[in-house]
Amino acid sequence: MIVYKIRRKGGLFSKGGSWPCFNDKGKIWKRRSDLTSHLNQLNSRRSEVYAETDIVEFEIEEREVQSYPLTSYLMDVLDRKALKEQARQQHREIAERKLRERQYQKLKKEFADE
Repeated sequence: MIVYKIRRKGGLFSKGGSWPCFNDKGKIWKRRSDLTSHLNQLNSRRSEVYAETDIVEFEIEEREVQSYPLTSYLMDVLDRKALKEQARQQHREIAERKLRERQYQKLKKEFADE
């Protein structure tokens, strides 16, 4: 599979977007038409932003790394979701406790003056 990147003469790659900037990884365009759309999006600024750049084609080789049951993957997704929800619930409880404590301190101060 061939993919595309835009590289500055200094070696940094475009991150894409309507106001492109450059870094060491950059953005990969999987289709030539996607790259063309990006360039068309820039219109007149293209000459400024992409002065001294090249289009670089990379060949990506697909190879199998690992195989595992779909049910195992789905269980992992559910486990991560449950852990996230548990963390959210703990955060909510801490926030609610802090709110009640502030209210308590306010009432304590109000009634201590009597």
